Amino acid sequence: VKQAAFGALSGDVAADELWTLATIEAVGASAARPHGTTGITVPHRCEVQTLVNADATMLEAVRGRRVAGVGGMAKEATLRKAAALHLQLGHVDTYCDIMKEIGDWDAALAAAPAVSLEFWRQLAGERAAVLSKAGGELE
Repeated sequence: VKQAAFGALSGDVAADELWTLATIEAVGASAARPHGTTGITVPHRCEVQTLVNADATMLEAVRGRRVAGVGGMAKEATLRKAAALHLQLGHVDTYCDIMKEIGDWDAALAAAPAVSLEFWRQLAGERAAVLSKAGGELE
């Protein structure tokens, strides 16, 4: 009843979404959106991480494929976008793994200390092994 009155008095087509955001503040996301986050126009701050993580996971699906698909982004560009989303979420280790996979060792090594010094050492050792195997110079 309150939601209908709010919608009628506001006169705005986005009134339902505003009501939902206010309800999320009052009772939480699961109670306000019992059917999940499908069809959200404006996500609440507590829903953003879930939505961004879902986007990153979807983009990562190209990892096992040779080609991203006709008309789609190239595999490297898709993985870079997934890596950037993981970095925004604070999943630095996943970011480093993806960057390593696409061959951007510098980006992976630059971010690795944010995970841990041990993680950075391990990644640096892997890079040294790859360079050594390829006959490259260790800088």
